[in-house]
Amino acid sequence: MVCSLYACEEGCGNKEVNADLTISFPPSVNTPILEYIDTVKYLKLEDKDEALLAYVNKMVCREDKIYLGDFSNHKIVVYDTIGRFQYVIDRQGRGSGEYLQIKSFAVDDSCLYVLDTFLPGLHVFDNRTGAYVAKKKMAFIAWDFETLSRGRMIFTFCFFKDGHLPPSQPSYRLLITDNDLNIIQRLLPFEEEGDPIGKEVYFTSNDREVVFNWCMNDSFVILDKANPDSLRRIRIDFGVNQIPESYRGDYDLIIGGSCNYIYETPVVDGDYIAMEVRKKDLDECYLFHVPSGQLLANPSEVSSPYMAFPDCCDTQGHFIEAIVNKEFYDEHVESGFPRADAEFEKHLEDGMALLIYKMKK
Repeated sequence: MVCSLYACEEGCGNKEVNADLTISFPPSVNTPILEYIDTVKYLKLEDKDEALLAYVNKMVCREDKIYLGDFSNHKIVVYDTIGRFQYVIDRQGRGSGEYLQIKSFAVDDSCLYVLDTFLPGLHVFDNRTGAYVAKKKMAFIAWDFETLSRGRMIFTFCFFKDGHLPPSQPSYRLLITDNDLNIIQRLLPFEEEGDPIGKEVYFTSNDREVVFNWCMNDSFVILDKANPDSLRRIRIDFGVNQIPESYRGDYDLIIGGSCNYIYETPVVDGDYIAMEVRKKDLDECYLFHVPSGQLLANPSEVSSPYMAFPDCCDTQGHFIEAIVNKEFYDEHVESGFPRADAEFEKHLEDGMALLIYKMKK
C-alpha cells in the first residue's frame, strides 16, 4: 500500500513524499527479540537528593551526557555517561530565568531548551553547566520539539476532534524554524477531523534523525536532521485490527473496538526500530530489524526474559530505559526480567538507574 504526505516550504508548492516501508503485524515468523540482543547491563545513577524523580517522561542522550525529564515535577536531571551527577534544572516560578511548566525539552551541541506553554516561550540553558542563558519568544503554539542541524528546530502541535486551530497557528503538524524561531518550513498539513487525544512525547531522536508520531496512529515519520524535508514514512499494517477510516479522530470508537495502534513514539537506533503497540488495554514492545525486514516480538510466556520499550537510544548503538525506583524494577523482575545483584537492588531503594541494551550488529 502506498500512502502520501505533503511537505511545503515557504515560497514553493506542495511536495509529495511517498511512504517507503510497510511493516506487517503481527510478526509472521516467531523470532524473539532476545536473539538480537548482545548484552544487557544496569548503570547506577549517582544518588543526590536534588536529583530525585518520580517519573521520566523524556530522556535524551547527547554526546557525553544523559538528560532525564520529569514533567510533573518540572525538573530535568543531567548525568554523564558513567552515571555521575552533573546538574539539575529545577526553576519553576514566575521570576526571571524561571518557567511555569516543562512541556518538553531538547538539547543541541551547546544548549538545553525548555518549552513552557503556560508562559509561552523557549528557555535556554548552557548544557555544560545548567546556567540560565535567555528566553526566546514564540509566535506559535507547540507541544513538543526537537533540535535539527545548523541551529534549526522542529515543533509540533495538534488540535483535537471538534476543536479548532487558533487563527494565527499554521495548519501543519510540523513547523521548522531558524535559530530565532522564525518559521522557515511547514510539513504535514492537518487532516480535517483533528486528533482523538494528545500525547506527552511526539518526538524521539538519535544523532542523525528525528522520529515523529501522533496519537492513535498506524504510522510514524523519520526526518534527517540535516535535510528534514527528506521524509520517510513507516506504516504498520495491522490487518483486521487496523483503525477504520470512520473511527479516526474518535477516541471512544478506537478504544471500544479491537483496534491496534502505535502507542509511544518509536525509537530508531541504526538497524533497529523499537515500537510500542497498544492492543486494547495492553502495551507490548516490538523490534523491527531493518536489514532482514523482520518484526521481532517478546516471548508470550509469562515470566520469560523480555525487552521493555526503551526511553531513548545513545550514539553507541544502545537502547536505554530509565529505572526510577525499586518498585519499577520489581515489576520488571516479576514479568521475567533477570534480577541484578544485591548491591544494585539496595541502590534502587533511594536511587535510580539505567537499563542498557546493546544490540547485535
